[in-house]
Amino acid sequence: MKILVDGQTLGTPELQRGIGKVFLEALYHMVDGDIQHDWYIAVQDMVHLERLKPRLRRWIEPVLLPALSASDNQINRCQAYGQQLDHLARTINAEVYWNPNPLMPNVHYPLGFRSIPRVVTLYDLIPRLMPERFQHDWGQALWQDYLTRCDDLATDECYLLAISDATAKDFIKAYPLATSRVQVVTLASNYSLFWPYVQGDRLSDPPYVLYVGGFDPRKNMDNALRAFAAFAKDQQLQEVRFKVVCAYDSI
Repeated sequence: MKILVDGQTLGTPELQRGIGKVFLEALYHMVDGDIQHDWYIAVQDMVHLERLKPRLRRWIEPVLLPALSASDNQINRCQAYGQQLDHLARTINAEVYWNPNPLMPNVHYPLGFRSIPRVVTLYDLIPRLMPERFQHDWGQALWQDYLTRCDDLATDECYLLAISDATAKDFIKAYPLATSRVQVVTLASNYSLFWPYVQGDRLSDPPYVLYVGGFDPRKNMDNALRAFAAFAKDQQLQEVRFKVVCAYDSI
């Protein structure tokens, strides 16, 4: 099978966030040493390939896409991108397309691309669930682009890999006709980046609960604090601490 991967994420800041980390790990474990399939990755700049592991570059063939010729209107650019991928898929006889990052506004979504089945990784629908926090800040053009992408994901021949049950349920609630095309593929921890809480014969002093999140409302910090307070009270824990690891803007 010939598989076409959308490589736009390699050229975005998302490569340093969870979206990018998941993309790189999933791509590596799928492609490395795979002799049963032919892998292609579409990129907008060949320098972006340097962000892949050298070993991975042995097994995947890059395809450089030309600059888009479309107006600055985001939907028009996404339609032009869809035409690009349609032409590319026919040229290389691709049989399936994987988009690891369909909803971020700093990548183009291939509107109108229908020549082969599409598989997308779906992280969340937070803007759709919290429009009061996004619609005004984004502006009408960006908001309409986001909604158009969501609607397109619900069309036939698009299969969604949701990273959690919650994400799958959110999408199915919005688009019940797509139920049969949504599959939950939960994320996994990279154990090389974690250590056991027991270091030799010592525990952390004082013990703590670690929260990896942020102060953005969508991270739900308020309820995380409430849950921790209820847990500490229920367990009669006097010394336990709540530690937060996140990026923030100092004032």
